[in-house]
Amino acid sequence: NDKLSTMLTNLTIDDISQDIIYSSNWAPQLSSDPNADMFFQSTYHSAQADGASANITFTGASLVCLNYSTTNA
Repeated sequence: NDKLSTMLTNLTIDDISQDIIYSSNWAPQLSSDPNADMFFQSTYHSAQADGASANITFTGASLVCLNYSTTNA
């Protein structure tokens, strides 16, 4: 059975990958951020405005995105 012989593969892509195309209203973290080590490979991008988007093209069955959200008062 072909379904049984298919191997599943997980691939982690960091937010700084050139495979991710960000709209202009995103910014990478500041190098001075004391909390950067909380994130995968100590990097993250943050949306600077509502409607920010990011695109990635892949071949596969699913995509999982991990995010961290804060509200600035």
